[in-house]
Amino acid sequence: MARTGIERDHVKILLCPKLLEKLHLRLELLEGAVAYHSGQIEKSRKALLSAKVKFIQHLNQHEATSILIDLCYTPDEANRALQMSNGDVAGAIDFVIEEDAKEVQKFIGLNQQRFEIQEGKLYGFQSNKAVDIEKWKKLVSFGMNDGL
Repeated sequence: MARTGIERDHVKILLCPKLLEKLHLRLELLEGAVAYHSGQIEKSRKALLSAKVKFIQHLNQHEATSILIDLCYTPDEANRALQMSNGDVAGAIDFVIEEDAKEVQKFIGLNQQRFEIQEGKLYGFQSNKAVDIEKWKKLVSFGMNDGL
């Protein structure tokens, strides 16, 4: 009855996936204990083995998160990276490094854009209009910067 209760769609929506996993693990353990005490040894063995597998997966995920946290990433970043790499630690590390590289590129692009805006304001000061930096670079490449 408990399993059918948490398998309903509205319950799945309300519970976060990690809590749902923990509930399933506890249910497996309870089913194994109940089956054992009811004399259903084979059913008990299957339920307890299933619970053991889920528990080991949970420990591995926790250990992988700890590894990424030790590498100075936040728990949220670590969990997101592990999710994106399907729990693979090496893939998660590659993912966070790639995300960091994207952030650096974005920062460099914003700084370059700010520099070009400032430069455009500087050269367009006499007419109170900003200079289009791309056109300016094109003129300079033709050797038009001598008289300016």
